[in-house]
Parts: sequence; C-alpha cells; structure tokens
Amino acid sequence: AIVERCVTRKTDYVIVGGEASRDWIEINRGTKIKKAQELRLKQDRPLFIAEDQILRLMGNRLSPR
Repeated sequence: AIVERCVTRKTDYVIVGGEASRDWIEINRGTKIKKAQELRLKQDRPLFIAEDQILRLMGNRLSPR
C-alpha cells in the first residue's frame, strides 16, 4: 500500500476511523471524506473501509497459522 496525505482520482481506498482526532475536529473537518465522496459520484472509487475492519483483516494476516 502507498499512504497519501490527499485524496485524488488515483486513490483506491479511504480508511475511515471510528473516532475523530483533535486535528480533524479543529482543522480538516472531513475534507478528505468530502473529496472522496465527490470522486465516488464520478467514478467507482475510492472505496471506504472502516479502520476497525482493516485492523481485523491485518490481524488475521499477521496471526500465526
């Protein structure tokens, strides 16, 4: 995966956290989510993934088999 600071037309996934950070509340106010929603209306991406969902998937991958 490549982690980027901005959402662009090349973004495939946006991971959405369960709790907003102080920075999000005071500065961003969801601009990345709004941009992703605008792009989603024009094309079939980005897809939204909940933070807890991705952590569960990563945990399953990291577990010994």
